[in-house]
Amino acid sequence: MNKGILGILLAVNAVLLVALAVTNLAVTEPAMAQFGMRGDYVMIAGDAAARSDQQAVFILDLKTQKMLALMFDTRNNKLQTIAGRVVGNDMKPRRGR
Repeated sequence: MNKGILGILLAVNAVLLVALAVTNLAVTEPAMAQFGMRGDYVMIAGDAAARSDQQAVFILDLKTQKMLALMFDTRNNKLQTIAGRVVGNDMKPRRGR
């Protein structure tokens, strides 16, 4: 390998290293995938109660404080609603305790 090609390869690697450092160190705004939409959602995967061999997805709407538990039914390839609940009521302080 002659010195000219080696110098070009070193220069290209240096430019790529600088470009990588600039893209990783630049301060960026967090992604807002739901900006302007109706709600902010949190999705959590977990075990389905009384169904030890299946998993469920729990979706929580932070604005309305409603939660749904969904499971994928492989027999008909559809999402099945297991349960729904308003969790905001669970977080309210109770009197008498």
